[in-house]
Amino acid sequence: MKYSDKIIHMVDYINSLLKKYNETPIFNNKNFIVDGMGWEEYLKITFKKTDSISFEIIFSSNDFQINIDRAHEAVDLSYSDFNDNKLIIKDFFEILFTCGVKVKYCGSNYTKIYFFDSSENCVKTLKYVTGLYLKVSCQTKKYQPIYAK
Repeated sequence: MKYSDKIIHMVDYINSLLKKYNETPIFNNKNFIVDGMGWEEYLKITFKKTDSISFEIIFSSNDFQINIDRAHEAVDLSYSDFNDNKLIIKDFFEILFTCGVKVKYCGSNYTKIYFFDSSENCVKTLKYVTGLYLKVSCQTKKYQPIYAK
């Protein structure tokens, strides 16, 4: 598949972040699965690795988006905002790649994701609510960091 220059630009930036962890680029990395419904102006990639949290990266000629577990649009930037906020994107991926994760689920409408550094300090949280929920019968799941620092 041939992708637009904008998408290749964003993928190249993510590849530069992966290089810091001695990981192969997205298209050659077994943990990144390219969705079959892509076209020149749209690319969806899913990350899956045993004992690590899963996430999706969606690239389009207008948008850059990261969905983590059930939390959609954890990051959602226009293409121009992507270029203006590369440091924020780098910091977000550093947290995603190097922190342990605990996800709290309350029914199908509430998800809260906690990111913990190596000292077990919570460094970031994301909350995703899709409707009414009760904080009863909640479950948690823990994940190891994706990559070592």
